[in-house]
Amino acid sequence: MVTRTVDLRSDTVTKPTEAMRAAMSAAEVDDDVLGTDPTAFRLESEVARMLGKEAGLFVPSGTMSNLISVLVHCDVRGSEVILGDNSHIHIFENGGISTIGGVHPRPVKNNEDGTMDIGLIEAAIRDPRGELVYPTTRLICLENSHGNTGGRCLPVEYIDRVGELAKKHGLKLHIDGARIFNASVALGVPVNRLVQPADSVSVCLSKGLGAPVGSVIVGSKTFIVKARRLRKTLGGGMRQVGFICAAALVALQENLGKLEHDHMNAKALAEGLNQIEGLRVNLAAVETNIIFFNIVEGSKITAAELYKHLVEHGVLVMPEGPSRMRIVLHHQISSSDVQKLTSLALERLREVSPSSSPISAAESPPPKKGSFATMPSGILEITLVSAHDLPSVTKNMKTYAVVWLQHDEDNKQATNVDQAGGINPKWNHAFTFRAGGKFLNSEDAAISVEVCAAAWDKDATIGYVDIPLRDILEMPSSVVTDASGTASFKLHRPKGKSQGVLKIEVSLKLSNKEHSGSIVNGSSLCNSDIGPSASVVAAAIANGLYTPPVNNETPSEESEQIKEWTKKEREKAAAERRPIVGSIVGAPFHNRKVSRARSTKGRKGDGKKLFSCLGCEIAITCGSGGNGGDEGSRRRNRRRHRGSNKVCNLSSVDD
Repeated sequence: MVTRTVDLRSDTVTKPTEAMRAAMSAAEVDDDVLGTDPTAFRLESEVARMLGKEAGLFVPSGTMSNLISVLVHCDVRGSEVILGDNSHIHIFENGGISTIGGVHPRPVKNNEDGTMDIGLIEAAIRDPRGELVYPTTRLICLENSHGNTGGRCLPVEYIDRVGELAKKHGLKLHIDGARIFNASVALGVPVNRLVQPADSVSVCLSKGLGAPVGSVIVGSKTFIVKARRLRKTLGGGMRQVGFICAAALVALQENLGKLEHDHMNAKALAEGLNQIEGLRVNLAAVETNIIFFNIVEGSKITAAELYKHLVEHGVLVMPEGPSRMRIVLHHQISSSDVQKLTSLALERLREVSPSSSPISAAESPPPKKGSFATMPSGILEITLVSAHDLPSVTKNMKTYAVVWLQHDEDNKQATNVDQAGGINPKWNHAFTFRAGGKFLNSEDAAISVEVCAAAWDKDATIGYVDIPLRDILEMPSSVVTDASGTASFKLHRPKGKSQGVLKIEVSLKLSNKEHSGSIVNGSSLCNSDIGPSASVVAAAIANGLYTPPVNNETPSEESEQIKEWTKKEREKAAAERRPIVGSIVGAPFHNRKVSRARSTKGRKGDGKKLFSCLGCEIAITCGSGGNGGDEGSRRRNRRRHRGSNKVCNLSSVDD
């Protein structure tokens, strides 16, 4: 017999608390259509103050708040709004901006983190010279947090960039902030700073905050005057609405501080579900209070069957398809409710598949042919593709990335430095790692990546991410031969805030044998008739997986000098435990502090100072120019240093 229902369909299902009911009963009210309801005015003013805007307007729903906002900004029929193709306004609001407002939607693809590429937004803006045939772009809409991608949070730096783009083209920016307070708490950014570039923001009071009903629109005083007229037109003007607003004020006071606990419960539930064989959760996507989980292909249960089992035991979730479900946490869900859902899911899966059991790092999972749990050793090829929307930590950012397996921090590998990409670098560098069966079978198996900004004196860590291997390698239920995956992951800055996205591709070549054979063919390093790529060869050499053929030619004097220098430098690095960036792409890194300060202390010898940076060692000699190269070089140097009799000679030791 069900004694209590655990409702996880949405955070809109919360019931008014006793404090809310008391506030509603005692609320001072008047006619809000006439603009004289004091409690409504107090709520509107408080929300506007919190979000750093001039004025606010209470409306019955989030759908109406977005509709009014779009119509105020697009006050000429035939205007166009740029918005995400997976956004709430575009998908779940009945096409109101078109059917009621005559506004044309211009959808841009949402990324997995809820963002839209800045370049795609700008490309979608109509050329004013084509106004005779094109609709006129007037507005850009963002959604934060982004519901359809699992409550992902748009970082403040990204919103700033969209705001700058809108201003550049004379457009307005509206933020659908239905769960903006969830985003603020998750990012650790004040909510007024998060919406600073926006011309208008809609805030839902009945979602994360748990009020019975209503939303508030905020913006300038002029904007709100127009919004109030549209609210009346749409039938949203209500009379003694102060009794509802009183409950919303309690929600702001009591429930705002509970959002962090909701997020913690969501992460705990996601981790619990992900440990159940047959279920899969993208843990990296769980940033706030929303979870999507999938039934793994080949499982003996469908989402409909699991849903029915949960309902019979008093747990309600939201089906999203034949193999997908959504869960939303809120302030009326306890830790014991989270445990109940996990236990029920495990119970049902055990009924249909008795071997199903939770997998933890402390215990070995039961053997199952072809499952993730029985993988032999193999070769992981990890391609660091690119990153975008990185924080701008230097004026002219030159970035590189470092990757390693968490069980082997002594084997770090780095991309080359992207000299021109700035906050949107592209590397497309592939690396290989020997991955033992113990690592692959571990629940904690993960890939670590650091993105760094190169500098002459001290490299800066831009962001990092630890990626669970299970999140990007989906193992089929049959015997596994190969597996591959491509994914995007949000980077975390050194202080823990999210900023920027890393794109990574991972492929796994499994083998029941130890490595043998040639790297060109017949080995686990290459499955191609024409041999592996240069980056694969380089990384394999660095990892000791392949020894190149011996060249019997007599080495030149210059190559012997470079070899001797490299030997001494590596011996010194091993003694100091500091990293060396080799000239071969994929050379190993020796400790985690690869992105921290490089040594800039000069070494004495022959009157020169030697500086090592980014794999290059440069000698700088200052003097009269007697040995400064040809006359043309000396003239160029003199022009650079007018007013000085000194000439600087830069000679590269190793490129």
